[in-house]
Amino acid sequence: MRLDHRPDACHSPTFNIETLESRRLLSSVYSVIDTGLTTSQADPLLNSVESCAHINDSGLIIGTDPTTGQPAAYVPTSAAAGNILLLNDGQTLTGGKPLALGLNDNGQILLEADQTVADPTTPGGSDQVPCSYVATVKNGAATFALPTAAQLKDYDNITATVENTISEKAFVGAVALNDSGVAVGVQGVQSVYSQNFSEAYSFKLDGDVTPVGGLGGGALLFAPSYPEAINASGDAVGQDFSVSTRALQTPKVTIFPSLWTYNAKKHSYTKEQAVTPSRDGEGVATGINDSGLIVGDMDEKVIAPEGLDAYTAAAFVRTVATKTKAAKILSVTPLAGDNAEDLLAVNNSGVAVGDSYHASKNGELVHYHAIMWYINSKGHAVTLDLNTLLPSGSGWVLTQATGINSSGQIVGIGTFNGAKRVFLLDPPGLAPA
Repeated sequence: MRLDHRPDACHSPTFNIETLESRRLLSSVYSVIDTGLTTSQADPLLNSVESCAHINDSGLIIGTDPTTGQPAAYVPTSAAAGNILLLNDGQTLTGGKPLALGLNDNGQILLEADQTVADPTTPGGSDQVPCSYVATVKNGAATFALPTAAQLKDYDNITATVENTISEKAFVGAVALNDSGVAVGVQGVQSVYSQNFSEAYSFKLDGDVTPVGGLGGGALLFAPSYPEAINASGDAVGQDFSVSTRALQTPKVTIFPSLWTYNAKKHSYTKEQAVTPSRDGEGVATGINDSGLIVGDMDEKVIAPEGLDAYTAAAFVRTVATKTKAAKILSVTPLAGDNAEDLLAVNNSGVAVGDSYHASKNGELVHYHAIMWYINSKGHAVTLDLNTLLPSGSGWVLTQATGINSSGQIVGIGTFNGAKRVFLLDPPGLAPA
């Protein structure tokens, strides 16, 4: 069941750049709304997709309630502003560090909170392990499914390669899900020293959280391997790594954007590098639409003063491969005066959103502005500052766009009269010509 849209905002089923251009609407004023939400991050500009605000095709938005620090949703209503719904029933999310991580168009929302489990190394002791939950929002209310904590079990003590005996606990961490109820995330074990042995995995959210299959990757200390997004076909993107070794040398870990392609007949995945990083770079794929268009960014190492390492991000778009054409990697141009950018989400029209900023050689990151990226009707790539679409005197500075739906509604982080808030940016009405 779809939630009602506000009657004063006319949304088309599909956001169409050509239609916007032909009606000169990309130079029109968009409406901007303070959702009343914030994000779970102390610093919202860390490009962690999981803890960003997200939006589905019904206009449902997830984030954090600034008063309680609990995960919350902005539920659109017929009023000018929506209602804030806390995503904690007081019983399910009993652990610490609760987060709202992802949602689909059916109103299913992925939540995470620490779960207290027994510590076998200490009689009567306990430990905190992150685990995932599912809430479903319908008719302005949330219901909660069985937590995946039911899947948790204690692991025996293991002796790590370091000279410590550490207690390990199993955990399931889902970060994104599609409309079929298939989620992607990681499962593995976490030690008391926060050293993770994890593997990218997909799960069917059917109450018992049945594993669909391993995505491959992981199982190495400190080397991140995790998905960030999943499309309707079950294809996932994120970050993975490879390790090369040479005699008498420290193993080199290469971190790269990864694509896991799902084979529905075999119920299995094949993994590939979505983009090949440079010699000293690393990257992550942050979004994939239902056609297979992928966005993300590559971090390139630069030498900062005093020999310190610093990184600057360069966003990319990977086009869809066909039987006759290979996928192409498109670079993204930052805004004037900037030298770095990120793309964090893409909709089914191929319109992506993210941020543009300036990275100085001393590691300082300044001038964050939320951006939209698209291919115009002439076939040219355009990077647009979303702040240019705001009405005069709005009080807003949009710093990072983190989600866009099929209607072209955009969510992200900004400041409203100096306070950090999650914004909702509505495109002008798209009534039929």
